[in-house]
Amino acid sequence: MSTGYYNNPETTAATFNQLGDGFVASGDIGRLNEDGSLSIIDRKKNLFKLAQGEYIALEYIETVYGRTQSIAQVWVWGDPLENFLCGIVVPNWEVAEPLMRAALGASCPADRAGICQSKEAKQWMLQQMEESANKAKLISYQRVKTILLEPTAWTIEKNQLTPTFKLRRTELVKTYSDKLKELVGEYKVSHSTHTTK
Repeated sequence: MSTGYYNNPETTAATFNQLGDGFVASGDIGRLNEDGSLSIIDRKKNLFKLAQGEYIALEYIETVYGRTQSIAQVWVWGDPLENFLCGIVVPNWEVAEPLMRAALGASCPADRAGICQSKEAKQWMLQQMEESANKAKLISYQRVKTILLEPTAWTIEKNQLTPTFKLRRTELVKTYSDKLKELVGEYKVSHSTHTTK
């Protein structure tokens, strides 16, 4: 039990529960499991709302998709003015490439840069991601609806990852800003066309 920091009321007010019960506001998001245990699934600062008002825990969703064998790295992003999530995926090429070539056959581009531009390859990867989402029982609004494939891994040297290998989200937004706008626009057009048929 602690009442706060010694002679530091500002830090105490920012860190400790305002009820004075000794609990620390760690900034973690927890999930109470059926067996009574608590799992830390995200950080509060990585929460945001989609247009329909649902909170999204980005790191948890990225962890779910990161279990997909054909994925090396994944970044989940959403526009708070929209009602769906986007993802940028770096394939685990050693696993994904032979599987893609087997699935897509002659339509599979010859090189990795071409694969990343291929609608068929993106659709194949989304199907792999959907399997992981099903296993984790993600709700519809937690599921990535559209993706970009990125041929090269994000690194600390390029300032895309922290020294502890966490995503530098602000840097990724800067890097992919234009592509994300295109991705959102393309999805909205294809989705509205599909739903009006």
